[in-house]
Amino acid sequence: PIPLCAFASHDSNLNVPQIKPECFYLTRSGCNINPADSDSLYDVITVLRCLFLKENNLRAWANLLTLQEANPKELNPELADRAKKVTGLICGTFKLGEEFCKELVFDICTRLDVNSFEIPLGRTSATVQGIFTVACMVEHNCIPTGHRCFNSDMSITVRSAYGAEEGDAVSICYTDSLWPTAARRENLIYSKDFLCTCDRCQDETENETFMSAIRCIKCPGYFLAENPLDCEGKWICNECGTASPPGYSEMAYSKVASAIAKN
Repeated sequence: PIPLCAFASHDSNLNVPQIKPECFYLTRSGCNINPADSDSLYDVITVLRCLFLKENNLRAWANLLTLQEANPKELNPELADRAKKVTGLICGTFKLGEEFCKELVFDICTRLDVNSFEIPLGRTSATVQGIFTVACMVEHNCIPTGHRCFNSDMSITVRSAYGAEEGDAVSICYTDSLWPTAARRENLIYSKDFLCTCDRCQDETENETFMSAIRCIKCPGYFLAENPLDCEGKWICNECGTASPPGYSEMAYSKVASAIAKN
């Protein structure tokens, strides 16, 4: 059987809310677990804590089910594979298949993925995922009316970007608003299971900010996407009409991303 950790080995700690779900299910399973497989265990623990709500906190369980569902047929393959792995561990390895069907476990895994926020941890490069039942209902827009920030206690605050009035639509950018269109849309389809088609994404100049523009190699003009919604489309100079070399935009973005990362 899996040994209790140093914290949980004290009987008085087994009812601590933060660890009770995983302690309850994992010790009951009686299976051997490799502590070195930390990535899978972290994924499993999060889902177990959610499943624990089904019988122990009906209000929280109901709130969880209000989160947007993911479409399995359109889900990013990497996210789908991770959800399948976690489902297999919970329903198979941990012998909880009779208590929670595979469809339910997979659904919870994918709901967590498409509704979560990435929270930076201080000045490190590490991040964690957080679920906020109200904030996750705020719609996405690449020209948002609001801005989100995370507090030291990992709560979230959404602030208006201007003097909003009652009844105004509230939106935030689910990805990085300083990224070019292709990078934003790629991140959204991976992490949120949809492709953005907002006004900014459809405009090759990104509302005349030229955030996605790349300097032409033949004149002072800029290469702009002929169709910003086509990731494989042509890039044409707005001054001389020259088409960019194949793969030129990807190469340029890669160099810019590397330079930003170093700083």
